[in-house]
Amino acid sequence: MLGDVDKHGEIMASLTSAGCINEESSVVLQSARTVLLPKKKDPTKMTNWRGISICSAIRRCISKALCHRLNTYVDLSEHQNGFRRLPGLLENVARLQGILTASVDEERGSVVAFLDINLAKPSTTWGTNIWKRPSVPSPFERIFAG
Repeated sequence: MLGDVDKHGEIMASLTSAGCINEESSVVLQSARTVLLPKKKDPTKMTNWRGISICSAIRRCISKALCHRLNTYVDLSEHQNGFRRLPGLLENVARLQGILTASVDEERGSVVAFLDINLAKPSTTWGTNIWKRPSVPSPFERIFAG
């Protein structure tokens, strides 16, 4: 079935399903190391360093393959940046600011949900914080409130 479209899709689906059913994934996939990289020439100032998270090669390969496959089958909104190759954080922050500003200016409803992905298991409710305006439909309130 899936193998007809994507020859390795069945294997990836089985691995992902096993992790979801067991409510755990391999320590290799969960662990990451944070390292500091210098941004500018003067390493004596803390502001000249940035932290990045280095995860396992297996996790990076799986993430990249899943993102590539999702892009093939899913039509993403221009506002959905999680699976797109974009310049980075500054562009995403600028887009979010533009979306929220337009929402306020045009008096449209907006919902912003902050999800704690550490709790993102099938049997648990994601921790959320909600910023809402009066025009948010109640079904969305229930979804985001968990």
